[in-house]
Amino acid sequence: MATQMQCPHCGQTYDLTPEQVPQYAGQTITCTKCQQAFTVPANLAGGAGAGAPLQPTAAPTPPGMPPAYPQYQAQYELPAGERKSNGFAIASLVCGILGCTGIGAILAIIFGILGIQRAKDPRYSGGQGLSIAGIVLGGLMLFAACPVSILLPALNRARETANRVKCANNMRQIGQAILLYANDNRGAYPPDLQTVLTTQDITPEVFVCPSSNDSAAPGADAKAQANNLTKGGHLSYVYIGKGMTNSTSAETVVMYENLADHSNDGGNFLFGDGHVEWYSKPTAQNIIAQVQSGTNPPDFSRRGNVPVRRK
Repeated sequence: MATQMQCPHCGQTYDLTPEQVPQYAGQTITCTKCQQAFTVPANLAGGAGAGAPLQPTAAPTPPGMPPAYPQYQAQYELPAGERKSNGFAIASLVCGILGCTGIGAILAIIFGILGIQRAKDPRYSGGQGLSIAGIVLGGLMLFAACPVSILLPALNRARETANRVKCANNMRQIGQAILLYANDNRGAYPPDLQTVLTTQDITPEVFVCPSSNDSAAPGADAKAQANNLTKGGHLSYVYIGKGMTNSTSAETVVMYENLADHSNDGGNFLFGDGHVEWYSKPTAQNIIAQVQSGTNPPDFSRRGNVPVRRK
């Protein structure tokens, strides 16, 4: 025979089976109708009658009925001051704010999910809002980091390509200054690049490859800059034009650069007629080896790692 209990606030009546009576007797529960808490009389098991005052709610399985586990009902009623902080929620928000790296963003999402789950436990004081904020921030950081990691190599390649063009332009300016010097000196090329800097309308910045760690030679005037040009860290190019004249063949190498400046991918070369060409590392190494051994112009008749003679 079912035992009835009644909510003292709204009068909602619940039927309890004999098995449920000892589970709810003396427990504090919440009415499913008015959401008010009340205590089930301890003598309910002893036969509290139908409609007895202050009698609890527990139909066999009414919708929204608290589960037949009194210990969880007691936890639900913990005072706010006795509830624990939701550490996962706090950790999620902190990682989301500081998650400028991929791992921080991932941790923010993981802690946020754990924080939302913990927020459902009545022993903890909320934290769902903090967890959601941490997940959102972590997601934004994660998706922001992915495009950067994808685009960064392409940006680096584009910058290096631009530096190669700027480097070639520097060498062309030096080549034009060498030819102008030759016109004023019976066709003879300058003995060194310091002479180019002091006699021609050219700045020390032109002698620096933008991909290198070099800087423009300091100095109040061209003479002071020329004195500092070869003191280390101010000259990116190797000049071998001493003794040449403006009758030098167009295929004679006049100047080249340190291959390390472009991550050993290759380098620019200035030729006798003032034009500049870029060669990849194997070819550039072969040309440099030839000119250092005294073969200049290089032997362009060979194929393989040596450039083919221009038409």
